[in-house]
This record gives sequence, C-alpha cells and structure tokens, in this order.
Amino acid sequence: MRTCNYGQFEKVLRKAGFLRTRTGQHNLWERIALDGSARRVIVHAKPLRRIPAQVLPRLLQHAGLTENDLG
Repeated sequence: MRTCNYGQFEKVLRKAGFLRTRTGQHNLWERIALDGSARRVIVHAKPLRRIPAQVLPRLLQHAGLTENDLG
C-alpha cells in the first residue's frame, strides 16, 4: 500500500475532476457525474500531514479511484 499526504491526495482529486466545495478544518471535494450522481470525499485540511495506511483505501473508495490513480 502506498502512502501519501493530504496535499498529494488533493492533487489526485483535482486531476480526477473533483472541485473543493467547502473548506475549514476538513475540505469537502465533490464531483458530479453525467448521470447526476455525486461523489464526495472529506479530506483533512493539513496538506503535509500523512494519511494513515488504514484510511487511504477508504478515501480512494469514496472517490471511486484506485491505488494506480495515485501515480
């Protein structure tokens, strides 16, 4: 399992077409599909903080991405 920090994960979300819709202590990223369904991912706002290994797969699942999308 790869590791990354929240800033790197947000770059992946941006490349995948997600838009940051709300900020604060946590950032809400959202992508609306052509059929109208929405994918939402809540990410911690501290960009240099490492994502725990047990949390990364869940974030990828919520975003509809795979580990290969991390680059």
